[in-house]
Amino acid sequence: VYSTEFTVREHTRVKLELTTLDVAEVFVNGVSAGKRLWAPYAVDLTEFVVPGKNKLEIHVTSTLSNLLFTQTPSGIGDARLLIK
Repeated sequence: VYSTEFTVREHTRVKLELTTLDVAEVFVNGVSAGKRLWAPYAVDLTEFVVPGKNKLEIHVTSTLSNLLFTQTPSGIGDARLLIK
């Protein structure tokens, strides 16, 4: 689980873009904002954020591909929080 906090003002659009080969489920303030099983790993968080401080969690789960095929590193390669 990766976690951080971020702050936004009212009427702010927020999008998360991830680089990973795993399954990623994104939570904002304890509520699931979406699960991504393949690219593009992008989640619009706008409806889940509140003005002020927000908590972001990314739960990453490996797939069976590491068992069945060539092993690849698990986890998040890159994460960008786009706030407009």
